[in-house]
Amino acid sequence: MNLLVSKDIPHIDIPDVTSVNFTLRNGAIGQLGCSFIQPDHRMGLEILGKNFRVAFNGSNITITDEFSTTTYRPKLNYYEAQDRAFIEAIAANQPELILSSYENGVQTLAATLAANDSHENGEPISLSNYYSL
Repeated sequence: MNLLVSKDIPHIDIPDVTSVNFTLRNGAIGQLGCSFIQPDHRMGLEILGKNFRVAFNGSNITITDEFSTTTYRPKLNYYEAQDRAFIEAIAANQPELILSSYENGVQTLAATLAANDSHENGEPISLSNYYSL
């Protein structure tokens, strides 16, 4: 994590680039890279496995295996739909209106705090220090 490009923004105190490496319990490894310095606000996720890749590039999902590549394009603005559902769930106190649980939000916060502490200490950190799995 570092503030490298956006130092000209007054009062900025968050990193503009982040890279987090992690190991799951089953031994799989992952990497998360984030930055807000690009004008197109590109985002994505790739899941790689033996002979397949699932790529989410912000709105489309592309699945590639050894035989074919298929891309799925949404028919609605799901960012707007998920924001609307989240706000409605909180306002109505009905967490079942969203597809993810509040517990998942707590887990995301735990992973974020662990990554921040790992950056500050320069050491790997176990997520179990922040959250009982």
